Amino acid sequence: TALKYLQQSLQIRQQIGDASGMVATLHNMACISLEKGDRQQFLEMEMQAQHIARQIGDVRSLCIINEYLGSILCRSGDVEQGLSLLEESLAIAQQIQFPNINRIAAAVAHYKKQKA
Repeated sequence: TALKYLQQSLQIRQQIGDASGMVATLHNMACISLEKGDRQQFLEMEMQAQHIARQIGDVRSLCIINEYLGSILCRSGDVEQGLSLLEESLAIAQQIQFPNINRIAAAVAHYKKQKA
């Protein structure tokens, strides 16, 4: 399966110290877990990816990861934490001129209204 292949890839990336590759692989694994309905596994893997992305200063990946995490947390009822991540994602998107900035801005606006 794809998840098994990604687990092998993650092990190799860890062995060779490929932090950027680890971020991408963990994010992909998280997305597959979410598609399978495993929210907890998604959160664990995405948070690992987020931690590594922060450590290495990978702002593009951080923008993507925070958008995913923020959206899932908001949909799950944790609007406070989710909105915080979405706002961070939006700030990064503005700095790096990320192509999906409008989608992120719309999510921030939506959850701000929901929070109010």
